[in-house]
Amino acid sequence: MKLTIEQCLEAGKNGVMIENDHYHALAGISGSKLSLLSESNRHLDNAKNFDMGSQDYFSLGTCVHEMVLEKHKSSFMVMPKFNGRTNEGKEDKAYWLKQNADKQIIEAEDYEKAERMAKNVNAICGDVIENSICERSLFAHWEQNIIIKCRIDAQHWNDDYDLKTITPKSGMSDWELFKHSEKHGYFTSAALRQMVRHTLGMPIGDSYLIFVSTSPGHMVKIRKIPDSILERENEKVTELLTSRAFYLRHGIDTDVKELYN
Repeated sequence: MKLTIEQCLEAGKNGVMIENDHYHALAGISGSKLSLLSESNRHLDNAKNFDMGSQDYFSLGTCVHEMVLEKHKSSFMVMPKFNGRTNEGKEDKAYWLKQNADKQIIEAEDYEKAERMAKNVNAICGDVIENSICERSLFAHWEQNIIIKCRIDAQHWNDDYDLKTITPKSGMSDWELFKHSEKHGYFTSAALRQMVRHTLGMPIGDSYLIFVSTSPGHMVKIRKIPDSILERENEKVTELLTSRAFYLRHGIDTDVKELYN
């Protein structure tokens, strides 16, 4: 039986080890939901209406995550080659997909790429990951009607590490990594993770991003998020949650963005 949100909240700082799909299905504002809340409260209310990205991109990233952080799992199944020009090939493919409906399907080329990427991550920071608590989910009450949650890729003592795949444009320079992190909300998510832990009374150390390139060579870079950025993002997250609390009490959205020239 799957844990309820009440049980997850009761777990407090011990957290819960649940599947990713279960985590996302449970109530609570996560890092991925903050981008919708930053648009408006109604965007968050209608989160299911919005496509959160390319399934292929996330399949590769999710596969790398599983290989590095959840080695005991085998959620992916490599798609064999079928002859789509014949009826027999089409029937074989349809039958194979039906037999593997409970798996995430990935092309052989992408699976091999994920293996190379995971190997490089383990070569650079496998010792940290091996001594971390991986994929633990934490839930906390920010205010009475607002639940905040996070799923930490790897917690090593008081520090947290977030594994990210990236397709670089200019060799993974620090500037490119910074702009990529800003664009995809990695800093904001890190601030929320720290807020969840702080709310639960947990000690908080540093936050790190582990980048692994999808391009040949699959370079790995680890970067600490500066405290100044986390302080800035903490203020942003607090403002968003305050807006949410006001909206839930009064039904009024307090922040509509202006269009920049």
